[in-house]
Amino acid sequence: MLCIRKPENSLATFSTTFRNMTIDIEKNFNLNENTLCKRTNATLRIIGPNIDPKEITSVLGVEPSRAFSRGEEYQTKRSGIRKRPIGHWSVSTEKIVQSTSIELHTLKLLEIFEHARTALKELQGSEDRRISVVLWWEGHEGHGGFTISSDTFQRLSAVCEDIDFHFIGSESL
Repeated sequence: MLCIRKPENSLATFSTTFRNMTIDIEKNFNLNENTLCKRTNATLRIIGPNIDPKEITSVLGVEPSRAFSRGEEYQTKRSGIRKRPIGHWSVSTEKIVQSTSIELHTLKLLEIFEHARTALKELQGSEDRRISVVLWWEGHEGHGGFTISSDTFQRLSAVCEDIDFHFIGSESL
């Protein structure tokens, strides 16, 4: 019998038989820190030309990490003052979760928004706005990746219309 050690942060294990060997396999080892990851976060984002950030905050009952309306002026580093071309409302786990596990970031995002699933569904399907989950993953060495459990991925899919993946490599390559 070959046993694979169960990590401390695991959710469940299962066994399988391969060539007459029983192997205990960790089902959800992705709660552990990701040593290839420099930083990561998960964001629920609503964008569109007619976004009213105050209305979205009221409907969802969640304060955004970042929000602005189309046409709002902002200062750029190079071009001076510009106007926002689109409205934006988002909540990010970047300053909430201190971990390199994208699974932990997505679980926190779900904790924040699952109570508002009905309201999010009502906001979906509009031609003038898009609801996305953005998964940001930045590596140390320019390669690597992450794992999200199928259960978490299914739950994420229920609160948005699409999921965007952003992989950022090392600048030293």
